[in-house]
Amino acid sequence: MKALLHISGGIGAVALVAGAIVTPVPAQAQVKRQIWVQNACRYPVRFFIRHADGVRNWHNHGWWTFRPYQRATKLTVADVPIVQQEKYAMYFYAEATGGQGHYWEGKDVRMFNGTRYKMRKAKKVMDRGHYTIKLSCND
Repeated sequence: MKALLHISGGIGAVALVAGAIVTPVPAQAQVKRQIWVQNACRYPVRFFIRHADGVRNWHNHGWWTFRPYQRATKLTVADVPIVQQEKYAMYFYAEATGGQGHYWEGKDVRMFNGTRYKMRKAKKVMDRGHYTIKLSCND
């Protein structure tokens, strides 16, 4: 019969099993980045987002309103920045306000505040360590 020796002590834990040494592999850190939005359109826009800040941890947040040509603005809820886990997609829906009839929509249909919206997959553009979603009237 082969002996089993298990020595534990946090990260430096080592197990000796049937003569082989097995060392634990540290989990990779989940990279999360803040989300910013820029309105490069000549119309005011209202916007909401569906994002993942962890494994199977999806959230819908909105509405934000952006002025025409508003510089990139960090998305926050109750003054806490919204973050996106790097390996997941994020989705958004936006519309020009004031009757211009311009929408940023896609194929992923989701409910938000009791209404169905066709959400667009966001292009994750890296800008100074965070993601920026740029809304253009030409999109």
